[in-house]
Amino acid sequence: MPVIRFFLAAMVLVNSCTSEDVRKSNFVTEGFRYTMIQKSAVPNVIHIFEIDLKNPLLEIDAFKAGHNIRTTSLLSQIVEEPGQENVIGAVNGDFFSKEGYPSGAQVHDGQILKNAADAWYTLGVTGKKQYFIEPMSFRGTLIINSFTNLAIDGFNKPRQANESVLYNNFFGSQTNTNVYGAEVTIKAKFSGKSVGDTVRGIVLAVDSVSGNNPLTDSTVVLSVHGEDKIRLVRRMFVGQILEIVIRADLREDKIRTAIGGFPFLVNNRKNLITDNPEATSDFYIKRSARTAVGIADSVQKLFIVCVDGNQTNYSSGMTLNELADWMIGLGCDRALNLDGGGSTTMIVRGQLVNRPSDGKERPISNALLIRQKQRP
Repeated sequence: MPVIRFFLAAMVLVNSCTSEDVRKSNFVTEGFRYTMIQKSAVPNVIHIFEIDLKNPLLEIDAFKAGHNIRTTSLLSQIVEEPGQENVIGAVNGDFFSKEGYPSGAQVHDGQILKNAADAWYTLGVTGKKQYFIEPMSFRGTLIINSFTNLAIDGFNKPRQANESVLYNNFFGSQTNTNVYGAEVTIKAKFSGKSVGDTVRGIVLAVDSVSGNNPLTDSTVVLSVHGEDKIRLVRRMFVGQILEIVIRADLREDKIRTAIGGFPFLVNNRKNLITDNPEATSDFYIKRSARTAVGIADSVQKLFIVCVDGNQTNYSSGMTLNELADWMIGLGCDRALNLDGGGSTTMIVRGQLVNRPSDGKERPISNALLIRQKQRP
């Protein structure tokens, strides 16, 4: 998809910080502005989403490509999938492994996809539409009865010794587990709820022989290893009512959507990269295409920034120190770095507005989508 050289509504041309800077700005819809800035001193092209968090018709969605933990897709393909008709803006999300796993935590529509890697931070939105950037991990409990609980150690990951892992259909069509544990298949509806809600479920099957049980959009599977845990699962029976509670450490609020990133750039309007003794590798100090998200508490706004990079005489990109300063300049109290380089991609109403550094879009693991809900 070519970079658009027009805007969707009348654009306003104004002077920015210096006479060499060009700023083009467009209200995509009420409460959502897209701005493109061209800087000449150090060639850079910077794309900015400014989102009014007080607007009840706008919402952010951390969306997983292909509805599968291992799938990658182009951002332009993600916004064209069925059900994305209300997406008015989109940007690439978290870093990811060569297998497609996002590195940080992710929650979509109240369903947890995975926990975070060490040192990762999370941009999240609570059920009350409060935005936060914090380190975060998730823990779960299967409530069997008034006297018996079973801790859930992980989500959508290979089960290890003495672990209890909860799988949903973001993991795939089956759990891919071996015969050395036990599994209970539970009919439960997480979609439309939030992490922190208590979800009631009904036991559909108990298996302590074969492993590798099927997953559907209406079922989850708890797979366990270890004598005590296997013994608990074997006592369950078809038709039994259970409750599942997943909570986030460090936060009591219920969480509707969340996505990971690294590193934490800004806290309390302070640049966290400047004094970071570990910020000496090329990842930190080399100018590159970058993507970041920031929260401005005082005006209740969310800023999403894409900096084109690695393109001589067009846009050189930013170091992480420069990116942190830029987010502070926008008024962000907190900011988080997302995946960058060839992954940096931004779309407005289906049109690619930045110039990816690979010369074309790169498949990504997840994305931040800006949705516009219909007026009631």
